Amino acid sequence: MIIKFLKIDTLTKSFFRRENQFNRFFVVGLSTVIIDFLLYTLLISQEVDYDFAKTFSFVCGAFFSFFANQKITFKIKKTSFNKILFFVLLYVLSMKANVSLNSFILGLGDVDALLIFYGFIISTFVSALINFLGMKFFIFAE
Repeated sequence: MIIKFLKIDTLTKSFFRRENQFNRFFVVGLSTVIIDFLLYTLLISQEVDYDFAKTFSFVCGAFFSFFANQKITFKIKKTSFNKILFFVLLYVLSMKANVSLNSFILGLGDVDALLIFYGFIISTFVSALINFLGMKFFIFAE
């Protein structure tokens, strides 16, 4: 009853109903992060350089992200050269932020599993925010 009085239920439904872009972006993003994380941990377990491993795993996630977000999140049917070009530019910026922040965090102390995890999560969150805003307002803008 209190929830209906404050209209929180209505606000929540309207926020998530807005073409459900946020929900779809979250699911695609979670899938992208899983791809990124699995590749990253596989590569560093093989003693691959941290920056190379992060870059490679990020790029693989980016390929998945472009096509999944285009088709699932923003429901765009056709790919254009401009969309791909701007996506690449966005992801270069996002990857630079991701790898630099991850490297900075790893440089804060002795590299152990917990620091690797924190670096991965924090850098992924920042790059995901950059990516969503770039895709929503520039690449796949309606």
